[in-house]
Amino acid sequence: PDICIRGFITCMARMNGGKARKSGLHAEEMLDQENDRLTDNLAMKVSSLKSLASDIERETRSQNVYLGDMDESFGGAGSLLSGTVNRVKGMMMGGSANRKLTCYFAIALVVLFFLFYYLFTRVTRE
Repeated sequence: PDICIRGFITCMARMNGGKARKSGLHAEEMLDQENDRLTDNLAMKVSSLKSLASDIERETRSQNVYLGDMDESFGGAGSLLSGTVNRVKGMMMGGSANRKLTCYFAIALVVLFFLFYYLFTRVTRE
């Protein structure tokens, strides 16, 4: 748009002589000032976006480290649970002596469940 306006101003200046030249120069100065103002405004917006992108990058890296740590923790817990399940399966597949132990184990789990349930509900009521 500036080229069209400047071309129009130049054309008018040639047609009307010096009077149009002065107004054309004044209009051209106004256009330059407006361009400078818009350029500064755009530079501020670009700087703000660059800062925002940098903050997003920093937060993303932080979250990736956090997720990596969680992955390692869950991997350790998974292997621990896998070993425990394998031991319980071995105990269940054993002979009659192990069946008695398995019954005691199941009863103990049920009792512990109700005990924790009772304690949890009592604590939350207070």
